[in-house]
Amino acid sequence: MARYHIETYGCTSNRGESREIERRLRDAGHHQVDGPEQADVAILNTCTVVEKTERNMLRRAEELADETADLYVTGCMALAQGEAFADAGIDGEVLHWDEVPDAVTNGECPTTTPDAEPILEGVIGILPIARGCMSDCSYCITKQATGKIDSPPIEENVEKARALVHAGAKEIRITGQDTGVYGWDTGERALHTLLERICAIDGDFRVRVGMANPKVSTASARNWPRSSPTTRSSTTSFTPRYNRVRTTCSAICAASTRSKSTWRSSKRSIRPSSTGRSRPTSSSASRPKPSATTHSRWRCFARRAPKSST
Repeated sequence: MARYHIETYGCTSNRGESREIERRLRDAGHHQVDGPEQADVAILNTCTVVEKTERNMLRRAEELADETADLYVTGCMALAQGEAFADAGIDGEVLHWDEVPDAVTNGECPTTTPDAEPILEGVIGILPIARGCMSDCSYCITKQATGKIDSPPIEENVEKARALVHAGAKEIRITGQDTGVYGWDTGERALHTLLERICAIDGDFRVRVGMANPKVSTASARNWPRSSPTTRSSTTSFTPRYNRVRTTCSAICAASTRSKSTWRSSKRSIRPSSTGRSRPTSSSASRPKPSATTHSRWRCFARRAPKSST
């Protein structure tokens, strides 16, 4: 058994990958410690977005290599720019997310903990539903780390969501590099089907969907049913089925793709102040107020119990 320390940088999807690594390590009988100085193994889950982030990752990897016996580097920077760590003289091994637990075990016969529950962040359970995307953005290096979309079966993600709810999650965050194209590699977008299945799980929780490209999510929204038979089957509170309040993907797309120039070009009226100087004032008619949907990173699929018919 090993004592491990894990650090995660970057997006919610990366945090979800770390939670899965931790779960597998715990299942194998390993124990997490508070800091790298107490650990036998350090795991660095990296991010790569801008040059400053890359420098921070290299500096932190060098510090962890000096503080622990073994260092395993994974995440987007490790997979897209793994040679950078060797060029910097860092004594660590670059691995894929899925390879980290086996590397820590290192051929030993693990003391397994059967049926261990997934790891939550408070009452939040993170569910990466797929890896990769279908875009080829010239400015994005993450594609080199994750590749094209690779969608696990719907049932596999539903079982993970059910395990999160069983572990006490009150909020499930659906994430990935681009959740809007989930299922595309199998021939049909399946995000709407996955959400329907997750929302049918017994429990009191809500679902949030993030990391979706509006360009492809709008097409997926057309397949979302306007109503569900589950909304007509409940007559009491705290039943297995709930009404669902959706923020449709078309509304998300309209809000998130609104040009910034719309806000900048809004005219501001001028009126004299008490000091004799003119000062700009905002008018609700000339400048619209940003909506909560525009500035919300997560798009919420809230669930609430229906009112009793009595």
